[in-house]
Amino acid sequence: MRGRGFQVQLGGCPRLVDNVTYITSFFCQLEILEILMPQDSIMKVSATPKSSKRREEFLEAAGDLFLRNGFDNVSIDDIIARSGGSKTSIYRDFGGKDALFLESILQRCKRTLQPIMRPIPASEDPVATLLNFGVQFLKCVLSEDGILCHRIVMAEARRFPEVGQAFYAAGPQSVYRVLSKIFLQIEKQSRIAKGSADALARHFHGMILTELQMARLLANIPMPDDAQLRSHVENAIKTLLPEP
Repeated sequence: MRGRGFQVQLGGCPRLVDNVTYITSFFCQLEILEILMPQDSIMKVSATPKSSKRREEFLEAAGDLFLRNGFDNVSIDDIIARSGGSKTSIYRDFGGKDALFLESILQRCKRTLQPIMRPIPASEDPVATLLNFGVQFLKCVLSEDGILCHRIVMAEARRFPEVGQAFYAAGPQSVYRVLSKIFLQIEKQSRIAKGSADALARHFHGMILTELQMARLLANIPMPDDAQLRSHVENAIKTLLPEP
């Protein structure tokens, strides 16, 4: 059975496409397509042209409203009231509320996760690299938009599995890969057991994230400052790594 159909702009011409085609086109921009779909299932689509100013205004307004109010509590009229424009323009550009939700949330999640998608400057000391990456990672996911993205993805992942898959691939999976590479460098210095890099990467991820993220999500504690984040990550490193 095919998924919901959306009218989107492909190659300069509006077409009705299914979820897989639409999300494939968008994920190409995130550079994580190969994580989400087997190579033989990827459908080739043309890149969309640069969005118009009005289209970007729709996406910004929709992203703000969906993040703060959820999918069900936002209407097309609400989005137009904030962005201007018309229903005709929204349906022409996106095909409807579902497609606008998908693209606006994926765009916002991409923006929120961008700092951890960029390479971190290398250090001669992999432990220093681990510390710097850990702090940057926490600043990203514990930010206001990071928390809002987490909440909306968790709330809507069953209805929009593409959003959950994209967030998981660009977030936890990409972080695991970076951390594994750093721990592999530490392993080469004989500071951890051979073959333990992947496991330690996942332990480290949980150690630095779980407590602070739960406190931000559930108790709405203020965002820790840089010194607090650095101390938190340093404590995790001291717990996992023996003194040289």
